[in-house]
Amino acid sequence: MQNGQNRYTFHHLTENICHGCVCAKAIRKWHLNLMTEEGVTESLADFIQGRAPATVGSAHYLNKVQQAKDEYRRIMGKF
Repeated sequence: MQNGQNRYTFHHLTENICHGCVCAKAIRKWHLNLMTEEGVTESLADFIQGRAPATVGSAHYLNKVQQAKDEYRRIMGKF
């Protein structure tokens, strides 16, 4: 740290954290593609990955937690 500031920004960490030759960003993209290829809706895949909901309805009125559990159980064998 220099002058009380952290040298590593969120962008720096997400772009440069790698496991072997695979970066976290690539794993997240692969995971999203796998879920959508297996029939998980894009809004539910976004919820599973922690993205903000696109609409008020999906934020407050849909049971995303239960839907996410059901869909994730269904596709677990694909990992």
